[in-house]
Amino acid sequence: MGIVARPKAKIDQTCALVSQIAYSLGPQARMPTFASLCAQARVSKATMDAALGELEAQGILSRRQGAGIYVSPNLKRGIALVCDPQFSIDPRLQGFWELIVREARLRVAGSQYDLAFHFSTLDADPDAEVPPLHPGLIEDIRAGRVQGVLTVGLPEEAVDWIGAQGAAVVAFAGLGPVSVNLDCTEVVEMGVGALAARGCRRVALWREPGRDDQEFESAETNAFQSALAAHGLEFVEEWLRPASREGSERSAYQQALEWVAEVFGRPREAWPDALLLTNDGLTRDVMPALQRFDILPSRDIVVASHANSDSPVLRAYEDDLILIEYDSGDIVQTMFDRLEALLRGETVEHPHITIRPKAPRTGQGARAAN
Repeated sequence: MGIVARPKAKIDQTCALVSQIAYSLGPQARMPTFASLCAQARVSKATMDAALGELEAQGILSRRQGAGIYVSPNLKRGIALVCDPQFSIDPRLQGFWELIVREARLRVAGSQYDLAFHFSTLDADPDAEVPPLHPGLIEDIRAGRVQGVLTVGLPEEAVDWIGAQGAAVVAFAGLGPVSVNLDCTEVVEMGVGALAARGCRRVALWREPGRDDQEFESAETNAFQSALAAHGLEFVEEWLRPASREGSERSAYQQALEWVAEVFGRPREAWPDALLLTNDGLTRDVMPALQRFDILPSRDIVVASHANSDSPVLRAYEDDLILIEYDSGDIVQTMFDRLEALLRGETVEHPHITIRPKAPRTGQGARAAN
């Protein structure tokens, strides 16, 4: 009679359960007995023996004759940083993704974590049975080889699926049971305050174009109007950009040129005396567009912009800007702190947290502007 193969799916499920126990106990800990593991997993001795063999091969467990089953002393937790590919494709977001990757690598160097980087798939179907993740990562999460996941810009359905598999998950730039996001209204409030302190009286708000998030846009606009009122400044709706939610086929720089022409192609007395930009990628396009129309930040206008600390995106212009910066290190550290708490089995007291920007920083040219 031939050998009957045990179902691979059953072994994978058993591996996932046993590895979760191992990771919860930590390196060198003694595992439950073989019989206890069989009872917990509700599998036969043969299936458990096959699962333990796979986990030994992966360096997660070791079986000691007559002594029992132990967690490997060199055990490392598998975690993944999974990002929406737009953060790599969109020029406005590339610099930020590079900062996040750099900070994440710094935090796992010499640690108990093995960190893998992934992009989600381009086509996200909210009705699909599997999330927009690559098959290898899906298999690793299901098998328990990845115990924690940090997501960047993933849809809520994908974040929920990861959590449903038993992995700890923290979402950034998106929704989830535990999330970290940026307090973008603070950029607006700090920006208006910094511009008002410089004596600016006519402030225009230009926001990230093409963002399909009406609630986010409304929050920024409301914060802008409130900040203007707090400083005794007038809100001029015709300076607001984008002026509508209609999409554009133009490049980002062409869009910036069009906005500059629309707002500054009038008599000088109708110009704003300050621009507040809520996206550093947008600022990178607006600055040369202003120069093309012979409008200089050091002479004609004061510009305040969102920025990410240590990002090269605005390096060529930062001396002429008031920068309201987010610290990418703070973002990643907050994500790791919350992920580690979940991996320890703790309940996160405040599951949704926002990161505030640092106090505005003024460049040499911006300080000299009239």
